[in-house]
Amino acid sequence: MTLYNLKLHTGYLRTLIIRTADTTQQVMVTLQVAQDNPDLLNGLLGYLQATFPQITSLNYILNTKKNDSYQDQEVINWAGKPYIEEQMGEADGPPLTFRIGPKSFYQTNAQQAHNLYKITRDWAGLTGQERVYDLYTGTGTIALFVARRAKEVIGVEYVDASVADARVNAEVNRITNATFVAGDMREILTDSFFDQHGRPEVVITDPPVPEWTRP
Repeated sequence: MTLYNLKLHTGYLRTLIIRTADTTQQVMVTLQVAQDNPDLLNGLLGYLQATFPQITSLNYILNTKKNDSYQDQEVINWAGKPYIEEQMGEADGPPLTFRIGPKSFYQTNAQQAHNLYKITRDWAGLTGQERVYDLYTGTGTIALFVARRAKEVIGVEYVDASVADARVNAEVNRITNATFVAGDMREILTDSFFDQHGRPEVVITDPPVPEWTRP
C-alpha cells in the first residue's frame, strides 16, 4: 500500500481520520482512498477491525478527485454504526445525546463545549417565550441545548449531512420545538424565510473560522 501524493496524484491511502467521543468512549475511523481496489481496501479495513476492537464506527471514502475534500463524497459504513455519540448531562432533564456522522462538526472538547453552551444559554436570558435562531447550527448541538428553555428554535446550516444529523438528534432527544433548515446563510435569510418561520428574538451564531484567519 502506498500513500497518496498530492503533486503526482499517485498512491492509494489519502487520509486516515480518527474521531473519539469523550463522554461515551466511542471511536470512529474513516479511511479516504484514491483508487477502487476492493481487495486492498477490505484487507486494510479488516486489519483495523481485528487489531483495534475499540473502533465502533469504521468507514471509507473513495475519492478520485485531485484534492482531499470529502464533503461532496459518499461515505460508506463498512462496520459498526455510521456515527458516534456524545452526551451532555443536564440538571433540569435527561442528558442530551448527539449523533455525529463522518461529515458532521462537533466541538473538539466535549466538556468545554458543555460549559460554553451553558454560558451562551444563560447570556441569552431565555424565559421560554423566545424564538431562537441558531445560525451555523451544525448537528444542532446548541439549538437542542437551548430548546428546553425557548419557545422554539430554528437551526440553519449549510452542510446537508449535518442538518440530517440535527433532525435525527432532535428525534433521539424527543425535542419537538426545534426545526432545522439547510442552506447558505447569505441566500436563505430572506423576507419569505422570516414570513414562514417568524423573526427571532434571540440569534446565536457559531460560524466557521475563515481559511485566511487560520494560523
